[in-house]
Amino acid sequence: MTKYKVFFTIFLFVMLSTVYVVKSANATTMSVKIPKGEKISQTIELKEGDQLAIQFTVIGQMTNLISFSISFPNSAQISYGEVTDISQTLQCNATGEYILNFKNNDNTEDKLVTLNYNIEHYIFGIPKLFFFAIIIALICLVMIAAIALMGKSI
Repeated sequence: MTKYKVFFTIFLFVMLSTVYVVKSANATTMSVKIPKGEKISQTIELKEGDQLAIQFTVIGQMTNLISFSISFPNSAQISYGEVTDISQTLQCNATGEYILNFKNNDNTEDKLVTLNYNIEHYIFGIPKLFFFAIIIALICLVMIAAIALMGKSI
């Protein structure tokens, strides 16, 4: 194997392993039907330092109100009361299960909730995707410098 083939093989291995490791964000979109008078919960597993962006809209025939709250791993809870839609970003201070609670207080009709949430992971206070983009750029610069040095020695 020539130097270039070895160099290309190492470069390819580094790039593929970086792509495998990145997995920067989780995004979920779903629609949930909440029967009249019932409560539905959605559990999300988060790590300390993650950022959770939640957005949902309630659709009903007569009214679009639903009770919404978030339960944290340390047993704390934030209640938003009766809402029709929410767009909220939370910084996670503890690792564990975060529970989104939807309660239909209306005893006359079912409600449909369209829920979107996005989880962004952080490394050293930098979004994971941006952090790995910097790492990949540095690896590319090192590879270019190595190719330039290998070219001079021939």
